[in-house]
Amino acid sequence: MVNWLEGIILAGFSLFFMVAPYEIKYSGKVFFVVGSIGLLIIMFLKYKYRFYRGFLMINPLNKPFLFFGFACLFSILFSFNPSHSQGIFFDRYLVYFTFFLIGFWLIAKSLKNLYFLVFVFILAGFVFGVGGIRDMIYWSRINPSVVERLWTVFGRYIPYYNFPLYLVYFTPFSFSISVFSKNKWFKVVGLISLILGLFCLVFNTSRAAWLAILLAAVFIICLKASRVKGVILFVLIFLIFLSAVVFNKQERLKTIIDPNQWSGRLPLYKSAIAIFRDYPLWGVGVGMFEKVLHYSKYELPLNYPVAKELNLHAHNTYLEVAAEMGLLGLLSFLSIFVTFFWKAIKKIRSPGDMSKNTQAIFIGLSASVFAALVFAFSTTYITVGVNNSCYFWLLFGMAAGMLNREDDLKAGTVPTMRGQSLHGDKYKKY
Repeated sequence: MVNWLEGIILAGFSLFFMVAPYEIKYSGKVFFVVGSIGLLIIMFLKYKYRFYRGFLMINPLNKPFLFFGFACLFSILFSFNPSHSQGIFFDRYLVYFTFFLIGFWLIAKSLKNLYFLVFVFILAGFVFGVGGIRDMIYWSRINPSVVERLWTVFGRYIPYYNFPLYLVYFTPFSFSISVFSKNKWFKVVGLISLILGLFCLVFNTSRAAWLAILLAAVFIICLKASRVKGVILFVLIFLIFLSAVVFNKQERLKTIIDPNQWSGRLPLYKSAIAIFRDYPLWGVGVGMFEKVLHYSKYELPLNYPVAKELNLHAHNTYLEVAAEMGLLGLLSFLSIFVTFFWKAIKKIRSPGDMSKNTQAIFIGLSASVFAALVFAFSTTYITVGVNNSCYFWLLFGMAAGMLNREDDLKAGTVPTMRGQSLHGDKYKKY
């Protein structure tokens, strides 16, 4: 029964990798329910009335998450509307943590799970890139104005303008797999996915995605790449921007450093900063930015180009967290990622018994998380939305699960906080 349920969870979240980019929210909600119930039943079957022990896995991010949980509690208690804030917490934050927990659990449990999920993730990026290039070629012949900026995959529009976000997820991972993997099939598919993703990146012209992927490539080079591989990556990055110029995208390049050309984001940033300045400790409450933004003191200029009812978020994850949860919430939120990268960098530089293929996967997942965090400076998605944000937290959970992943760990060794694995196998304590 347990093995059967574990297989359902693995298959379900693998399917989520494939379908989430093309659907608005229902797949995320469905897999949240399936994953939550399945994991709860598994833990109950294993531990009976002490089922909660199965969730207390050794994880260097436990304390930062607990710190952030307390920050959420205080933000809800001192919210302008506690009822709305607690609803947002359960509708969003609890869902995201569940995706993180399942990603962590699947990877910590079995090396086979890791390779299966990675294969599906690479396949998802490959399909995404093929569909994007197909649409670019098709529409450039039928109606060139449609592909001035690429937004579709196999004719399907990616909801909420999230086309560049998924490129941010897929492309850094493909970088790492194509450069570091010793598995020829992973390497070939990763390289093809990388090339397809880079072409899509050029034709989507997202400045934030360009910057996020560029910095992720630099992250990879600085941590692990040899001099020769570093030169290759820099040449590849240079070709991206050269292609942007060749395909008449130079205007987008010129406006990267001009805040007034950031698609109307500057007034939103100013409102978020003003809210944070007035409520620096607890903020105005979880999920309250969409309400407070329309208070007279913080509302956008009358000539703002977007309709008032459509302005709900700051288009900057960190400014929105600061406005909603204050300094305590922002610091606790950032501590999750600071702790992860502190551990990840040490793991990348001293991989221990990790094979080259496993190292390539871990570097790729870490780079994708890094790129996603950079991209979050231009949009609010890590703490808002369903599929797009759940995608991030699932990837982040997988990356965190690899922090205590050793190739000689056998399947079914999920460590607990008590310093002993579920089956008495070896563990790594933080």
